[in-house]
Amino acid sequence: MACSRAPGPSTSIFTAPEYWFVSVSVDSALVTSISGGLPHYDGDMALYWKLVIDCGDPNVLADFWAAALEYLVEDPSALIAQLRAAGQLPDAAVVDYGGGQRFAGLAAIRHPEDPFDELSDVGHGRRLLFQEVPEKKIVKNRLHIDVHGGDGSPESLETLVERLERLGAERVKLVDQGPAGRWWVMHDPEGNEFCAA
Repeated sequence: MACSRAPGPSTSIFTAPEYWFVSVSVDSALVTSISGGLPHYDGDMALYWKLVIDCGDPNVLADFWAAALEYLVEDPSALIAQLRAAGQLPDAAVVDYGGGQRFAGLAAIRHPEDPFDELSDVGHGRRLLFQEVPEKKIVKNRLHIDVHGGDGSPESLETLVERLERLGAERVKLVDQGPAGRWWVMHDPEGNEFCAA
């Protein structure tokens, strides 16, 4: 499983026998003290996060989820060009996709209003990172995304579900809990469960 750190001032590429990983360092100025083994941040910046999702085709899922959530697909083409020009990134670590270049086996999306690194296009806020893995999905997700849209009426739910279907999602089951809520369990293009509410 790949894990990367938050974007910061330095970037490096590490290799493992079968994978390429991009690792970026955290700006040490954000961490002001260590107490009880946990970092404390100075309060000038909210923490940012990413949810990493294992999948078979990161680019397809990044495109789907960017459209579903109205996020932006990150474009690391400038960083890739810089790394390749410096001889730090082999051809096998890059794929051509969507008119640009992406790291092989990785694709990410970010919220359009969050700050981002101009060179790597990595978001400093709410992100989803799709990571290629060799194994197929076998069991139900332990974590899923809920997509909310409209005013909560049955009509707005149907409009949302139809939009998600046009993007490649599939309806699985309508759940009606009366006053507690109503939603559709759906599958994304790789069969990962999510809910539309």
